Amino acid sequence: MHEEKFGAARKASSMTCEDAGSSCGLSRVTYAQRELNPAEFRLSELKSLYRNLSDTAKPILVDAVGFFIYGNDYVKRN
Repeated sequence: MHEEKFGAARKASSMTCEDAGSSCGLSRVTYAQRELNPAEFRLSELKSLYRNLSDTAKPILVDAVGFFIYGNDYVKRN
């Protein structure tokens, strides 16, 4: 489920995988792999991505990261 949120954040900013990858210093293919396996993201990549997202998309990315880290406990906190 959290994998879908990473893609949703990108799409909410009308970014392609190529755009998002470029903002993180990654190729399109590598970025797409990170979306499918968020454990592979580096914090620096997420920080760069966050900076380039729209204000609407930023909370979606924060939720995706929170859900990834805390799992179902994150849902209970919110």
